[in-house]
Amino acid sequence: MLRKRFRNIFFICYTDSMKKKQIKGIDGIRALAIIGVTAFHFFPDLFKGGYMGVCLFFIVTGFLLMQQEKEKFSILSFYKKRIKRIYPSLLFVLAITLSVYFLVDPSLLDGMKPEVLSILLGYNNIWQMIQNADYFTRILNASCFTSLWFLSMEMQIYLIWPFIYSGIQFLIKKINQQTTIYVVAFLTLLSGIWMMACLPQGITRVYYGLDTRIFSLLMGVILALYVKQHPKKGNKVQGIVFSFVFVLLYLFICLTMDGEKNWVYMGIMWLVSLLFTFFLYFVIQPSYKIYKWLENPVLKCIGKLSYEIYLWQYPVLFLCQKLHFSYISIQLFILLILSIFTYVILHQKEKMKLLIIYCVSFSISGYGLIQSKDKKEDIEELKTQMETNKEQMIKENKTISSADIVMVGDSVLLGSYDEIKNVYPDSLIDAEVSRHMGQEKEALMQFETNGQLKDIVVIAMGTNGLIYDFLAIDVLDYLKDKQVYWINNYCPNLSWQDTNNAYLEELAKQYSNLHIIDWYTQASQHPEYLSSDGIHPNQQGAKVFAELIQQAIEGEKS
Repeated sequence: MLRKRFRNIFFICYTDSMKKKQIKGIDGIRALAIIGVTAFHFFPDLFKGGYMGVCLFFIVTGFLLMQQEKEKFSILSFYKKRIKRIYPSLLFVLAITLSVYFLVDPSLLDGMKPEVLSILLGYNNIWQMIQNADYFTRILNASCFTSLWFLSMEMQIYLIWPFIYSGIQFLIKKINQQTTIYVVAFLTLLSGIWMMACLPQGITRVYYGLDTRIFSLLMGVILALYVKQHPKKGNKVQGIVFSFVFVLLYLFICLTMDGEKNWVYMGIMWLVSLLFTFFLYFVIQPSYKIYKWLENPVLKCIGKLSYEIYLWQYPVLFLCQKLHFSYISIQLFILLILSIFTYVILHQKEKMKLLIIYCVSFSISGYGLIQSKDKKEDIEELKTQMETNKEQMIKENKTISSADIVMVGDSVLLGSYDEIKNVYPDSLIDAEVSRHMGQEKEALMQFETNGQLKDIVVIAMGTNGLIYDFLAIDVLDYLKDKQVYWINNYCPNLSWQDTNNAYLEELAKQYSNLHIIDWYTQASQHPEYLSSDGIHPNQQGAKVFAELIQQAIEGEKS
């Protein structure tokens, strides 16, 4: 009975698309895209390029928007359809997530009001750009809704689409379709060049900006315009070859295209989008029969659920991290069940159950948001503390000509400056807010140039990103004749914490002069040691932080 019911639920998604005319293979394409994105979110170290699946989503969006619209375009009807498609699932996931978080830990909702508003009004990508411009705001607002920047960008696309569509139709009527394709292709190229031009402003700017990502959408538009006039004949064997090559290339992209590297945004993402567009072109050509393997029930069901899967990913991941639940297979199972449940409950004819769920979840989540704290004061307090410590550090470093102990690190070290100085008043410290791995070596080289680099070096790096092996090995080789004390990381809302700490343990086995200071255990067992962001030590925590350093150094000496 249970198996039969589960089978029926599973195939609701499969049979739903059969009720209306749909381009064959599109759901399968969506499935490939969401599989890549999911792999990136759940296995970021392995599938570091899975985020490229978003480009595939944009291409499909552009293609379908251009393919489906008729000459008599109704703006009202268009917006009505998009609202009905976006908001029921979005509101459902938001309400359930906020309710569960409030019941588990009300503090998880602190500072969320501006973010929820940005999601509902469709400017979350812009909001996240602003947050990332301010390090403290970004750290304090680590969120379960981070991935919804993509949905906001889709909303912005829908908002401007009537104008894009009208412009394209105007050009087709006044000139011709082929010239219109050239114009859109020029805009596509321009967007890719603009991405490179904006790169000095930071990866966040080009990744979250609609103006720098719109080339993927426009490639889909070009495909829709082109395919009407240029049908291509092929055969099944060619289709198999194209499919095999694409799957290999897609896997290669997912495994290698690290989104933290600048070169990805210097034309590579544009070329990847072009590759995806070519694949979509061959999929929609019936003669190649590529659509057949994309139409299998599993891929079709995943593709149909892709929106719900995307909405639920970060809420599931974030809560599991908070609860220290690390079984990825079970997390993926929960994600699938929630996605199916959301799809089924929103598509059933009987709406009473849905109404009850909405009423309960909206009541709890609404109450939780009203009761939640604003983090502006915490942000300003943390800023002030860091600025004061920075000024004091610069001033005191000028008075120290030589020191037995040198420390380099990020804001966690900077926040503990006063307490460290109480323990080691003659130590030299160089700490920076938002310092990434690799930048600490510059400080060490400066100490070396000044003749200040002695036998003991303390490193506190890894809060702001992955500790890349080549950078860690480089700095440890540079310090091969020193005793190095590396403080491990505690940043529970950030995906690289466990990866960094595990890697540091491996490094300690390879380098006999490397000693790990276990801040993670102390911080995880004593939340009272931390400020409101859950990462930086407060005054009590800073004292413990300094004592850990002292115990490690003195213990090694004895």
